[in-house]
Amino acid sequence: MDGGVLAFTFLVAVLTSLLSGTAPALAARETVVGSLKEGGAQSSVGRGRHGMRSLLIVAQVAVSFVLLHWRGADAAQLHELQHVDPGFQSENVLTMDIALDFVKYNTDDKQRAFF
Repeated sequence: MDGGVLAFTFLVAVLTSLLSGTAPALAARETVVGSLKEGGAQSSVGRGRHGMRSLLIVAQVAVSFVLLHWRGADAAQLHELQHVDPGFQSENVLTMDIALDFVKYNTDDKQRAFF
């Protein structure tokens, strides 16, 4: 795995975590500060806002179930594919990759001559 790709992925994960955790914390802070300013009176979230939260939770759970179902189907297909007869003997087969230096072998003729 390339170090640059790993660093980029780590950076994106950290930034996403910080952004998705900061917004709800700031919203909760405003609610708590407002409640404290009112002298401890119970403040309620508006009905529309509460309904939107419930809708988002239901949507998240529904999407999670769909993704889990697809993952289960993929696992079953992978298991079936591992037990299919390929039609040829696949034991004792050796494969390898050769990576050429493209500076030294920069033309098709030089690559053909190498092989």
